[in-house]
Amino acid sequence: RNEQYPGFTVGIDTQADVDSMLIRLKQDGASLIKTFNRFDPEIYAYLVQKAREIDLPITHDPGTPLFNRIPVDKAMDLGITCFEHGKALWPCILRDDLQAEHDSILAINPPDQEKAQKLAMKIFMSGTKSISPEKLDLLAQRMASEGSFYCPTIKVFQLMGEQEGENQFLVKTLEEMSKYITRALIKHGVRMLAGVDNCFPLLHDELENLSELGLDEMGILRSASLYPALWLRVQDQYGSLSEGKMASIVIVDENPLSDISNLRQVRLVLKDGLKVFEKE
Repeated sequence: RNEQYPGFTVGIDTQADVDSMLIRLKQDGASLIKTFNRFDPEIYAYLVQKAREIDLPITHDPGTPLFNRIPVDKAMDLGITCFEHGKALWPCILRDDLQAEHDSILAINPPDQEKAQKLAMKIFMSGTKSISPEKLDLLAQRMASEGSFYCPTIKVFQLMGEQEGENQFLVKTLEEMSKYITRALIKHGVRMLAGVDNCFPLLHDELENLSELGLDEMGILRSASLYPALWLRVQDQYGSLSEGKMASIVIVDENPLSDISNLRQVRLVLKDGLKVFEKE
């Protein structure tokens, strides 16, 4: 339901909800759908089918860190190719003993909250040792071969760790897990998308996070230009420089291929051919 963010999120409970909402979104010019949290699997499959029919791409955030109704691997089975947040793979790559316990809890709807919380703490306490490296490698290989995109949003977890009132242990674990998973995906060639969730002024920080996790400079540049255009299927207009495309260009003083932090030295910004910023 959309009780927490009315007007921003929409509850989808039936096929009729899917039909009415997709028509409205398409008419209003939406370029994508973001799905997350407690989706009914059958309704989700119907949503994916209908979104495909009207050419609305879907990016999927599985939701809470561990107990997802539509985990990444199940979403991939339906043809989803874009995923949000570095922790998203965690429930799919647990050690076998933890996976069995996790799946038994999730098999009951609604799950036993006391058991779920107890297992979640056990998994958080294990940190990266809760992960099966073999499962992670296999899923990363599948994502790379199927052309998936991944938006890890590492900066979000770092910011959460700086806020008073946050459980520092839980937040630091989420950051650690997100980095661990993202590093493996980069190693296997999964295409990264540069995103910062609701922290828009901090994009350069996220690009530098990707560099620290092993993504080369060209891959980082593509994560903020070509790859978003490819996923949104607007590469004929955006994402790279060629005649006839929209002139949305950032010009910097130093070469970002030698050091990605040089992207901070902005001299000129054009948006759709119009100058919106120039360094004095």
